Amino acid sequence: SLRRNLGVDLNNEGLVYKSAGNYKQALDRIGQAVDVAREVANRRDEAIALSNRALINRILGRFDQAVGDYELALSIYGQETFKEGEASCHLGLGKLFEVRDLNYQLAFEHYSQALDAYRGLDNPGYTAEALNQIGRVLRLGIDPERTSRDLVFEPEGPVFVAMPPDQALTESRAAYEEALELGRLTGRQEVVWSALQGLGFALWQEGKLEEALARYQEAIDTVVGIWGGSDSELMADYLKDKEDLFTQAIEICAALYTATQN
Repeated sequence: SLRRNLGVDLNNEGLVYKSAGNYKQALDRIGQAVDVAREVANRRDEAIALSNRALINRILGRFDQAVGDYELALSIYGQETFKEGEASCHLGLGKLFEVRDLNYQLAFEHYSQALDAYRGLDNPGYTAEALNQIGRVLRLGIDPERTSRDLVFEPEGPVFVAMPPDQALTESRAAYEEALELGRLTGRQEVVWSALQGLGFALWQEGKLEEALARYQEAIDTVVGIWGGSDSELMADYLKDKEDLFTQAIEICAALYTATQN
């Protein structure tokens, strides 16, 4: 029991280092936690530590190591019937397949499994997170040349979502709308700004430039508020994935100026 407690403490210490941006120490402590969990044969503790190590490796861009840890953790969570753990692994794997492989179809499938699990657990906060991921992957995974439901595997380059563009944009918008509602309800500002961007993008594609810009401005204001209020888990990397929020807003402004000369 004492040995098992040590492993839990090492895992928690690793998470503290992660939050502080000290990933080397975080990996060291969580790696020790994995070893202790295996030593005392506590499978759930092992899976939790593996999931945390996968997250850190994902942050560091060590995608292959992260996939391996997530897949092993997912297998253990399934054996332990720990649905929340399974859902978190599906979210992590979805993100990895989206970023590492540009495999939007596989990412969509993992996000959808996470969404089903979180709905079943009646967890509105993480339901919002899963919906937000689905909205984004449908938006990014649209193949402009596809008109049928047949999935085409490209020899190189992205694997697009297996649905027609109009359907993907409609489902993306629906996911973002629910994510925005739940994000506001649960105070998850990261979900809120991303959902606002996604809804703005849909309006942009419909040619509703002024409505789109209003959504983007709300999203930007939310991001600036989070950044300025130190309300982000990883402040050092906070603006890394937000470049397109600003560049798309600039494009909408340029299109509005062209149309109105205002």
